[in-house]
Amino acid sequence: MRKNSFIFLMVAFFFNLLSACQSDTKQFVETLPPLPDSVTTIISNQVQFLNQQIEKSEATDKQENTAHYYYKRAALYLSSGKENIALDDIEQAISLDSTKSKYYFALAQAYQQKNEPKNTLKAAQKAIELGFTDLELYRLYAYSAFNEKKWSESLLAFEEIANRTGEKTETLYYQGIIWNKKNDTTKAMSFLRKAIEKDSTYIPVYTEIIKIYNQSKLPKNAWKEAQFAFAKTNFHSPNKIISTSDNKIRSQLSLHYGNTWSNLRKRDSSIVWYRKAIKQDSTLTQTALKVGIYMLEKKYYPQADYYFKKVVSQNTAQHTANYLLGFLYEYKLFVPQDKLKRLKIAKKYFNNAYKTDTLKSDYKESLTRIKRKIEREEYKRTPEYAEYLQRMRRKERHRQDSISRLILSNPIF
Repeated sequence: MRKNSFIFLMVAFFFNLLSACQSDTKQFVETLPPLPDSVTTIISNQVQFLNQQIEKSEATDKQENTAHYYYKRAALYLSSGKENIALDDIEQAISLDSTKSKYYFALAQAYQQKNEPKNTLKAAQKAIELGFTDLELYRLYAYSAFNEKKWSESLLAFEEIANRTGEKTETLYYQGIIWNKKNDTTKAMSFLRKAIEKDSTYIPVYTEIIKIYNQSKLPKNAWKEAQFAFAKTNFHSPNKIISTSDNKIRSQLSLHYGNTWSNLRKRDSSIVWYRKAIKQDSTLTQTALKVGIYMLEKKYYPQADYYFKKVVSQNTAQHTANYLLGFLYEYKLFVPQDKLKRLKIAKKYFNNAYKTDTLKSDYKESLTRIKRKIEREEYKRTPEYAEYLQRMRRKERHRQDSISRLILSNPIF
C-alpha cells in the first residue's frame, strides 16, 4: 500500500520538477541550456553535463543559477536512488537560494528515501510555508506527520487530500486511525465504515475496527467483525497472498483476532491465531514472547525454545526471552547432550538478561548459579577430579571389605 503511494509520489515529483523549471528559469540571468539529444537517456552523461554548468556558473558567481543546477543534479540522483548524494546537492541549492519551495520539496523527498520521517516532515512543512501546493507534497506531509505521531497535522493534510481527490479508501482509513489516536472512537468508526463502503476487501480497515472493539472491551463485536473480514477478503485462501507486504497486512488481522479470543478468555484459541500471525510476519516479537510463555507453561519445551529464539533474533536485549531461554537450557532441555555446552548456552542467555536489567535479583542470582555449575562441570573434566573419584572408589571398596570381614568374624552369622 505504502510502496504504491511512494511510486506514485515519485513519478509526480519528477513531472513537477520539469514543469516548475520552465517558469523559474525565466527569472535567471542565464537559463539552463537544453541537454543534447544524444545523451538525454544516460543519467551519468546528464550529471557530467550539469557538473560543467555548475563550474561555469560558480565561476561567474551567479548564485541563483548555480542553485538551480544543483537542484537539477539532485533530481537526477534521486531518480537513480542515490539519495545521500542528492541530499548534499539539495542542501547546497538551499544554501545558495532558500526562497524556492520546490527545493524543500526535493529535500523532503530525499529524507523520505533515507527513511527519516522527522526530517521529511520538517522539509515538507517549509515547502508548504513557501507556497508549494502540489498534491503530492500534501501526501508526503500527511504520511510523515502520521509516522511522527503528529495527529492533528496529519489529519489536516489528509483532509486536504480528500478535498482534492474525493474520499478514497486509504485516505478514509488513515483518518479513522487518527481519530482513534485522538480518542474519538465515534468519528473513527464513521471514517472506517466509509472506507469499507468504498472497498469491502481492504483488510487494514477491518483490522482497525477489530482493534477499536477490543480496546472498548467489546470482544463479541470484534469477533463478528472478523467473520465479515474473513468472508469479504477470502482471508483463508492461500492463493490470495502474493507478497511479503500482503502477508504483513494479514498478520495484523490474525494478531488482533488473537487478541479478541484472549479477551473472550479463550487462550488456546488466541494462541492458534498468534502463531498464524507470527508465521505471516516473523517480526512480531511481543506476540512470539506470549506464545513462548504459553508453550513453557504447557511444558512444550522445544516449542518454547523456538519462539523465545524468534524473539531474541529480532531483539537481542529482550530480557524476559533471554532469561527464560537460560532457564530452559539449565533445567528442561537436553540438546545438546553435552551438559557443559548446555550450561554455557544458559549462561549466555542469563548474561544477556542481566546486562539488560542489572538490578533484577532473579537475573543476578541465575547468572551466579550457572557460573558455579559451569565451574563444577569443568572441574569434573580435570585429572584432579579423576584422581578424586579413584580415591573415593578405593575408600568405598575398603569400607565394603571391612564390613565383609566384620560379618565373617562375627559368630552370630
